[in-house]
Amino acid sequence: MDRRELLTAAAVAALGIRAVDAAPLRRSQIEESLVFVWSMHQEDGGFRPAPAAGLSTLGSVVAGTRATRYFKGALKSRETLAKFVQSCHAEAGGFADRPGLPPDLRSTAMGLMALKELDTPLAEIGKHFAAYFEREAKTAPEIYIAAAALHAAEIPPANPARWLEVYRATRTGEGTYGPTAGDSARAAVTFLRLGAELPERDALIANIKRAQTSEGGFRGAAGPDLVASYPCMRAMSLLKVRPDVDAMRRFVAACRGADHGYGSAPGQPSALSPTYYAAIISHWLDEFEA
Repeated sequence: MDRRELLTAAAVAALGIRAVDAAPLRRSQIEESLVFVWSMHQEDGGFRPAPAAGLSTLGSVVAGTRATRYFKGALKSRETLAKFVQSCHAEAGGFADRPGLPPDLRSTAMGLMALKELDTPLAEIGKHFAAYFEREAKTAPEIYIAAAALHAAEIPPANPARWLEVYRATRTGEGTYGPTAGDSARAAVTFLRLGAELPERDALIANIKRAQTSEGGFRGAAGPDLVASYPCMRAMSLLKVRPDVDAMRRFVAACRGADHGYGSAPGQPSALSPTYYAAIISHWLDEFEA
């Protein structure tokens, strides 16, 4: 074992990550994870965020339906899902995360993504969503989620030039965007979604690649986790830049719990959002090896 392998083994042991293979998920494992996902589907048609009892949320509907898609499962209960999504629509416009809450930009983005996952025809209401996000999305994080929702729904933004200027204003002297690699990854993804050329591409890619740790996941505030890995892996997928695939597979596998769901990091309790992240990251890893 060389020095790098020794250091990696020591880091893995320090984090309590169990030894796992870097192989793609077996179909039996995927089926077990689908059971975990659908165990959180509720009578009101929505999904709750975690195994513990709780209220359904629109964000969890997106996580549940997307995890199902990327695990190549069958989407069940479309009618009840659609009813829950519609129950979150506010008369004044936009969507709330659950009935009774005020609508906001993020939950409206989740509403649009949920409609897309349910194959809702969006041609007639596309301009409404584009106008809403043009009015409400001011900051880089708001623009990121708005652009993500419109891109997923194949709806053109009303004024992409303004959104691009907001992102350009966050660029650092090193050609990165914001203090973390995740910020740079979200900037790269937004530029690409808006059909713009990526400034200082090489510097930005190098910054994202450096954030992949010896444990395999990408660096978050308290160490590698699936939350931080998600935007970095999405950027690398869009940019066709290969990460350390085997290391990333091992990290995803280490986040898998005994209940067949995934936590945000090894040893963390399973929940719906990190299970979706595990599903889509595994999908991107498969694409790199296709």
